[in-house]
Amino acid sequence: MAAGFIRLIGNLLVPDGILFFIIVCMPAFFPLHQKLWPYAPYYPYFFYIIAAALCWRFHKDRAFFALICIAIAERAIYYLLAAKGGRIQTDALLYDAIGVVLPLSLVVFEFVKDRGVFTFWGVLRWILILAAVFFLGSVYLKPEAALTIAARDCLSALETDIQCVLPDPVAGVFFLSLLALAVRFLVRRLAFETAAIWVLILLFLGLRRTENAAITAYYASSAAVIFIAAILETSYRLAYYDDLTGLPARRALNDQLMRLGSRYTIAMADIDHFKKFNDRYGHDVGDQVLKMVAAKLKAVSGGGKPFRYGGEEFAIIFSGETLAPAKACLESLRKAIETTKFTLRGFGRAFKRKKPPTKKTPPRKTVKITVSIGVAEKTDRHADAHAVIKAADKALYRAKRAGRNRVAT
Repeated sequence: MAAGFIRLIGNLLVPDGILFFIIVCMPAFFPLHQKLWPYAPYYPYFFYIIAAALCWRFHKDRAFFALICIAIAERAIYYLLAAKGGRIQTDALLYDAIGVVLPLSLVVFEFVKDRGVFTFWGVLRWILILAAVFFLGSVYLKPEAALTIAARDCLSALETDIQCVLPDPVAGVFFLSLLALAVRFLVRRLAFETAAIWVLILLFLGLRRTENAAITAYYASSAAVIFIAAILETSYRLAYYDDLTGLPARRALNDQLMRLGSRYTIAMADIDHFKKFNDRYGHDVGDQVLKMVAAKLKAVSGGGKPFRYGGEEFAIIFSGETLAPAKACLESLRKAIETTKFTLRGFGRAFKRKKPPTKKTPPRKTVKITVSIGVAEKTDRHADAHAVIKAADKALYRAKRAGRNRVAT
């Protein structure tokens, strides 16, 4: 439980949270409102264009459309609401309308799958953006139009209803949007879900906590930087982590092997009879077995770090550990996997039943999953990491020849 909570906080803070705090602290140490104002018409485009191009190149459509919305909102504030000297007309209806439309748009785009920028679903999102622009344009250009009057009345009524709880309706919309993104993060815990949370907070600080257009432009363009960081983190995970199990992959293992010290132990683990299991129950069930074993490997004690070596084979590195304590940890791991009941779930089940079943549903079949493990440590005989892995691999085959479901040295 504690380890899972620590990983959750780590996913939230690294690297996007750290980058967020750096961005927020910058104005406290540098007079940005004076230095940035002459460049406010230009420098945000640099960040918007780079971030949008990367999102398009890496097929991150949600972030791409979110950036489009951020750029439109911030540029509208700069060109339409910023007076001479950089002060923003915060009493204008357009300012509040942007504060409502922008967070809602980010939430909508966050919950839509990445399906392309110029596909059918992409066109629908372009239409949504154009509709938002049309609404904001009507609010600004036609203050006496029915749509503008309805927006003003809606904001006034909303402010009256929630003034005992929140300072203003815009803050309420930001809070509810943040809550929705937090739920999304708890479910998925991916880089762009984390980035969306920090971007929304950054936009709130830029739109609601300042009246200076240069600072607002700084916060909005910095939101693009957070999306760029999310793209880099996603690219790293694609290169170094296995998508199915969530474990570090072969490339990450090779990097780790080059950084080992003078004392370490390496284990090679293999799921017993996995090919027969796959052939009998199907690859979907086999994937679930791999996920279950990977989850157990993540909880290995003794400081062991698991990697997916390939197929149904895994590697575990005990840095700074000798053979005896590492073997004891691996024995506990083997028992934990052996005693875990793996339930075979049925396929093709209907989501709804028109009539209750007339017969009792038979209990689902459970199967026992076991692993064989070979382990070796660095010695004079096995002087480098590749020699240790080779020795552990030989020990793994000895474990299989001895009857499987055991740890061999």
